[in-house]
Amino acid sequence: MHVRMKRAFTYDVPDQPGVTRTLPAGWAGEVDDDVGEAAVEDGAAENAVAVAEPEKKLRVPTSKEIIAALSDDEKAAFEKLDGPAKGKFLADKRAAAAGDAQ
Repeated sequence: MHVRMKRAFTYDVPDQPGVTRTLPAGWAGEVDDDVGEAAVEDGAAENAVAVAEPEKKLRVPTSKEIIAALSDDEKAAFEKLDGPAKGKFLADKRAAAAGDAQ
């Protein structure tokens, strides 16, 4: 079972009388099902499979990357644009790339 610890949890090691182990707060990883279930029941852990993965941030291409991906004809047309038009062109390309990534 994969768990993510919210606080430290100490448990007895099966088949080893008198031996205990502690899963520290903030730790995440695989544990035996019985240990994980006990930690979750105790409120010390959460089942990491049930926890939603954080949303990945989209990587927006840089201006240099956008320009490098243009064809020779597109680069020539881009060079003829004035400053504000170049900015709008690059902003539109970034927005399109972000939309494609979703």
